[in-house]
This record gives sequence, C-alpha cells and structure tokens, in this order.
Amino acid sequence: RWPTKLAHRSRVERSNKFQVKPGQIPKWLTQRKAEVARQRREEEVAAAEARERAEGRFQRAQPKPMPEGERTRLLGGLRAKRTELESEYQRHSHLLVAHTTTRQRALKEQLEKEMDQLDAMIAKLTKGAVFIQMEE
Repeated sequence: RWPTKLAHRSRVERSNKFQVKPGQIPKWLTQRKAEVARQRREEEVAAAEARERAEGRFQRAQPKPMPEGERTRLLGGLRAKRTELESEYQRHSHLLVAHTTTRQRALKEQLEKEMDQLDAMIAKLTKGAVFIQMEE
C-alpha cells in the first residue's frame, strides 16, 4: 500500500513543474502568437500579389533557354549514371527469382525506379531546346 502523503506530494510537485511563474508568459502562448503573426504576413503577401496580378503589374521571371554546353554536359552525366545503374542492375539480375531475398528484390526495384527516372530526364533533354526557370 502506498503512503498517501508521498503520492500526493509527487502529484503536487509534478503539477507545479508545468505551472508558469507570475509575470511570465507561457511558452505555448508565445509560440501561438508567432504562428498567428507568420500566417498574417503570408496572407498579406498573397493579397498584395493578387492585387498586383489583377492590375497587371505582377510579372514572374520568364523562363530562359538552357545553354547548349550545359545541356550536353548534363546529358552526358545522366547517360553515364544510367550506364552505371544498368551495370549494377545486371549484376543483380542473374539471381534466380526463387532464391532472392526481400532486400535483393527491393534493391532491384529501386534500381529500376532510378533508371526509369533517368530515362525520363534524358528524354526531356534530348528533345532539343530546354527552358529553365531562373529565380531572382
């Protein structure tokens, strides 16, 4: 059987631990005030942007064509990465399906997913002119 005074004292000490001293602002309240102020600023920015759009003054940065040298360098790097992934995939593809573990299957699926993503990027870059959005 637990002594009542000890149990009561520990509950009181625990409840006092979370109380705020007089003259101090609770931490949750200052966090909430900061959150409300941040939301208000975001709303003001969005409203100002909407007004500018309505008046026709808001202009986004126009996309610019990617330089040809950068495009070919990027395309070469993507193709090299693709051949590297393909050789890695080939090393794992000789395993029999019945003898593969879950980890090996997951690795093969991950490699297939990465190769598909690289193929999509290579296809976009080989179409010709590529436009990029420049941030200011």
